[in-house]
Amino acid sequence: MYGIVVACNLHYPNMTKLTIAICGASKGDLSSATLMKVQKLGEMIAEKGHVVITGACGGFPQAAAEGAKSRGGMSIGVSPSNNWGEHTIVYPTVTQNLYDTIIYTGFGEGRNLILVRSADICIFVGGGSGTLMELTMAIKQNKRIAILKSENGIENVLKEMLALSWDPIHPIIQENDPETLFFQLEL
Repeated sequence: MYGIVVACNLHYPNMTKLTIAICGASKGDLSSATLMKVQKLGEMIAEKGHVVITGACGGFPQAAAEGAKSRGGMSIGVSPSNNWGEHTIVYPTVTQNLYDTIIYTGFGEGRNLILVRSADICIFVGGGSGTLMELTMAIKQNKRIAILKSENGIENVLKEMLALSWDPIHPIIQENDPETLFFQLEL
């Protein structure tokens, strides 16, 4: 099992904490309503004692980290940069206090593979080429996948993506409401 072994439940009976990736757009059409939903997801993950892991960028990943930290939870960032200085040039809105640890990969978008492989579950919101890349990797890694639906989100291309894949995958949960989505994950 990949990930940081940091909720004993039906899917992961030997783990005390799960690492849950919030993968999504860092820029573009980021509605305040969807940002609030993602922040709620971060809060719920932290309240259950699980760990939020993101790409350490702005937008939806930042909202998830903010939600987790607001509830005293743990958050980990996986940066595409080599160090904090480089990171702040690309993502000036992100502050170090949002994350307990930031892993500086120096891999650019290649950091998405580390993010996905480090997660037990990947939750997607919004869309963009990076989110599409992360979803493809999650499918290839046979991760549990959930999608928080949003305008112009990744769910709009999911059917076509799955038609191109011959990899076995878990059923994908898709919901508009973060609480319903979280409940369906059986955490």
